Amino acid sequence: PSDNRAENIRPQHLLSAIMFAPIGQNQLVMMDTETYGRTGYQVVHIVDRDESGELKIRRKYWFSRDTLALARLQILDENAEVATNAWYRDWQEENGLPYPKFAQIRRPLDGYQIDIQILKAGLNEDVPDTSFVLTLPKDVERQRLGEPATEMTAQASND
Repeated sequence: PSDNRAENIRPQHLLSAIMFAPIGQNQLVMMDTETYGRTGYQVVHIVDRDESGELKIRRKYWFSRDTLALARLQILDENAEVATNAWYRDWQEENGLPYPKFAQIRRPLDGYQIDIQILKAGLNEDVPDTSFVLTLPKDVERQRLGEPATEMTAQASND
């Protein structure tokens, strides 16, 4: 970790808090009940067995007992410390897919927190093929790897 917290931000930190990893075939699942403040939760623990055979909690999914919506996700590191603590609220639905309108992702060991508010979800919207076309700027020569260089490129490399 860097003293500059902005350098600790990694895309996988955000993705793991938004796009949940599936439960593996060799992982154990345990349930528990917790109270946080005045709210009750059903907590699903995802447990792995490490190389030495020791059981370790990897993730905790907190579901509100009132709404059954996912309210919190905790991802634990190898030392059983909370690496990611994400909170979700105001669940919406678009095109049959649920999503939280607000998410707060905390990375206590990395020293940062990101708050996300989704203004327009756009789930399963059509993406036009033109979105995947890269238009090269003028004066840029394109060369496919493995093909011989053009005369201009070959001359420039000899100079």
